[in-house]
Amino acid sequence: MITFQTPANLVIQRDETDRAVLPISGTCDLSVSSVFIKLVPVKEGWGTELEVTLSVSAGKFNDTLTVKKGWYNLIAADEKGETQTQKIGVGDVFLVSGHSIASNNGKGYPTDLPIGERVITLDFDNAAVSDLYNQKLDPSYIQFKFVPVSLRSQVAIGSDPQHWGNMAHQLSEKFNVPVLVINVAYGGSNLEMWEKGIRGQKYGYFDNPDGERAPGQVFNWEKPMPWGTQKQVLEKIISKTGIRAVLSHHGENDKQRTPEQVAGYYKTLIETTRQYAPDVPWLINRASVCGRKQDGSILYLTEVRQAQELTIKNVPKCYTGPDYDADLNQLKPGADEILNLSSADRYDDLHLNVAGLRKASTLWANSINSQMALLTPYVPVKPATQTNTKPDTLAVPPNPKKDKDYTVEIAVALLGVITFLIVALRKE
Repeated sequence: MITFQTPANLVIQRDETDRAVLPISGTCDLSVSSVFIKLVPVKEGWGTELEVTLSVSAGKFNDTLTVKKGWYNLIAADEKGETQTQKIGVGDVFLVSGHSIASNNGKGYPTDLPIGERVITLDFDNAAVSDLYNQKLDPSYIQFKFVPVSLRSQVAIGSDPQHWGNMAHQLSEKFNVPVLVINVAYGGSNLEMWEKGIRGQKYGYFDNPDGERAPGQVFNWEKPMPWGTQKQVLEKIISKTGIRAVLSHHGENDKQRTPEQVAGYYKTLIETTRQYAPDVPWLINRASVCGRKQDGSILYLTEVRQAQELTIKNVPKCYTGPDYDADLNQLKPGADEILNLSSADRYDDLHLNVAGLRKASTLWANSINSQMALLTPYVPVKPATQTNTKPDTLAVPPNPKKDKDYTVEIAVALLGVITFLIVALRKE
C-alpha cells in the first residue's frame, strides 16, 4: 500500500519563472524498489504533465521535483500495481494580517460569490478548535494540513467566513494557479499589541493599553497574542510553502497615537516577519474610517491614514493595498461606483457588511493584479535550472531511472547520431 507523507492540497509558491520545488515523499511495501510518480493537471490547461520514477529504500521514497505552475492529481504507482492519488499544486500563497475588519468579525457574509476548487487554506475549520487555540496558543493546533475553501468555511485562522476565499478565486482564475490563503488577523488587536508582543513587553486591551487583561480576553502578552499566531504560521507553514505577499489591514484601532508611532509599530511587524520570510512584499490597506462625528459626518482618523502612507513610503517592498476610504459620502471623480465602498457598505460605520465584503474581495484582487509584477515571492527552495519534464518520445521502461539520468542517455544517443553522420559525409 502506498501512503503519501506529502500533505494533500499542498500549494507551493511559484517563483518568477512560474516553477517551484515540490516535495514528494511517502511509504510503500518493503519489497518495492521503485515508485512511479505522475503529475496530471486536474483539468486541461491547469498545468504541465510530468512523469518520473523514484527509488525506494526500506519502504520509503523521498525526493523533490521541479514543477511548473498548476493544480495536479499526484499519482503514485508501484511495481505491484498499487496506486494512490491526491491533489497538489504550484501557485501563490498569501498571508492576511490585521484586526477585525480583516478577520471579518462582522454580520453575515456573501453567499453568492464563487470559490473554485483551487482555493486552499489551513485545515483549521472548526470553531471549537479555533477557540481553544486562541485561548492556549498551542502550536500543536497549527498543523501542516490543507483543505479547499468552501463557501461557508473560514479562511483559517480568521474567526468568521470571509471574502478572502472569493479574492483568492479571482486570482486563481486570472493567473491560472491554485491559491493558498491563510488568515492570522485577530479582532480587537492593534499594531501596538503586535509590536509589544514581538518585543516581549506587557500590554492590555487597546482601549486600556496599560491595564490588566480583563477576564475572558485572549490578548495574553505572555503568549504573546496576537503576534504569536503569525509567528507560528511563518515557522510551521510559510517556511515550507513560501509566500507571494502579506495582505495587511491595520490601523483603525491605533487611534490617539501619532502617525510616527503607528508607522514605527508597523515597521517592526514587517521587519520581524521578514526574519522568517526574507523580503516578503506587504500590501498595506488604506483605511481610517472609525464611526461618525457629533454632526453625523464620517470620522476619518487622519493620523492612521498618514501612518499607513508613511509605511508604504518608507519601508521597502511595501505597496498600496485597496483604499477603503474612497469616499464614503460622495464618489470621487472617476471612481468606480460598483467597487467604491460607501457608508451603506458598513453596518456600524466601521466593519463591512455583506455588500461591503463583496466589494472588498474584488478590491483586494484588483490591487494584487495591478501590482503582481512588483510582488517578488519568497521561495524557500529555488528550482533547478532545468525543469523536470516528461520526455516527448522516450517511452518509460519497466524499471526506469530518475529523469535526470535520461538527460545523459539522450545526450549520448544524440552524440552517436552526429558522429555517424559526420563519418558518412566524409565517405561521400
